[in-house]
Amino acid sequence: MSHVLSTEDLIDTAYSSLKDDFDPALLTTIRAPLVQNYASKEHVEAMLRQILLRILLDRPEHPVPYMIDLIKEYRPRTAVVIGPPASGKRTLAEGIANRLGLEHVCVADLVEGMKMTQTDLGMRMREYEEQGLDVPDELVETLVTTRLRERDCTGKGWVMDGWPRTAQQARNLRALGLDPQAVLVMEVPDQVVEDRVSFRVLDPETNTLYHTYANPPPLGVGIRCVTRRGESSDEIIERVARHKELLPGVLDALGVNNPPKGFQMIRVQGDVPYGDLDGLSDSLAKKIAV
Repeated sequence: MSHVLSTEDLIDTAYSSLKDDFDPALLTTIRAPLVQNYASKEHVEAMLRQILLRILLDRPEHPVPYMIDLIKEYRPRTAVVIGPPASGKRTLAEGIANRLGLEHVCVADLVEGMKMTQTDLGMRMREYEEQGLDVPDELVETLVTTRLRERDCTGKGWVMDGWPRTAQQARNLRALGLDPQAVLVMEVPDQVVEDRVSFRVLDPETNTLYHTYANPPPLGVGIRCVTRRGESSDEIIERVARHKELLPGVLDALGVNNPPKGFQMIRVQGDVPYGDLDGLSDSLAKKIAV
């Protein structure tokens, strides 16, 4: 009866038959699927990115023992981006997540995605939408906590935008051990927010946001774009006022006034052109990585 070699057997065979003229690239090719699966499962890339950034920023005299200490103390980075409507939260969070290999958790996208499912939660959310009502916070909170507990978030770390919005939501995150290590607070003048929203449109087919001047929809897409519910001029003024009212309580509940070890609170001047958010994401990623 013939013996079927496993991937590990093939690798062992390849190692044992190495010759002086063996091409290492061949061995890399053989190992690729196994290495890729392991790296993805154990979230190695995110860990190495953050550790490498620490080494490059700190430039220790003895990098090897320094790196060993970092690995022993390693904890996936977690952060939230808080700000008024149209402050650039989503773009900034996505940029930071990409640079550090973290998961980007956009709460608005989570809700829209859940509405498209046939789950009990998704159907309940659709019922509120069909009645022209906002989805209750307790349903959104269930969705958020479930997402943050998934393996990719716990293994890689995450950057979240759109939550928490109230002090109670922030306290609930901390009670569940899901509080962020870094809080980025977007500060944008009210007039800038109003100007941005007045030119903001949504493609309902892809759930992609565009700005008719700074980031216009592609040719043929603009005709189907719509203004999002809750983004009339009066509604935006009300949402900005509510954000200002709730922000101090949210920050206090997240620990800004009595910060735990390693906690960061960074105020971000968000009054920048959309094209400059990439550079801003880069500089902030370096700050929260340490």
